[in-house]
Amino acid sequence: MRAIWNDVEYLRYAPAQFPHADGSLGQATEWCTSTVEQRRLEGSGIAFAAEADGRLVSHVALFGPDWTAMVCEIHYWTGP
Repeated sequence: MRAIWNDVEYLRYAPAQFPHADGSLGQATEWCTSTVEQRRLEGSGIAFAAEADGRLVSHVALFGPDWTAMVCEIHYWTGP
């Protein structure tokens, strides 16, 4: 995750003021092990990752659900 968050091409297309740009290994570890799981437990989101040859290559997250309307926002990226 940290490698992606620091990749020049990835950051070129990341959302404005991307909060994890230039993130540390500690920030990436916290996000992967705690933040995503907490969102899942709260029912406020879920995230999936894909790997190839031991490298993280893609991520998909669903968040901000409106359970009444059965809609949510999706965020995804693929590595270079």
